[in-house]
Amino acid sequence: MSTSTVEPTLPEFTSIQGAATLLACSTDTVRRMIYSGKLPHARLGRTIRIPLSALTLESLNGEGGAK
Repeated sequence: MSTSTVEPTLPEFTSIQGAATLLACSTDTVRRMIYSGKLPHARLGRTIRIPLSALTLESLNGEGGAK
């Protein structure tokens, strides 16, 4: 019988709280960015998830990245 190992992977999405921590701002600021269309997100029912790729300086400044 062979055993297989599962490599842990980093999540591709974070919560509003996680994004606020990464951006060093408040959760209200992250929510305003989402509602104004400046920060892409995915809604899963009532839960909002933000792609980590959208939390780069280039993406936030509109210089490419996730849209």
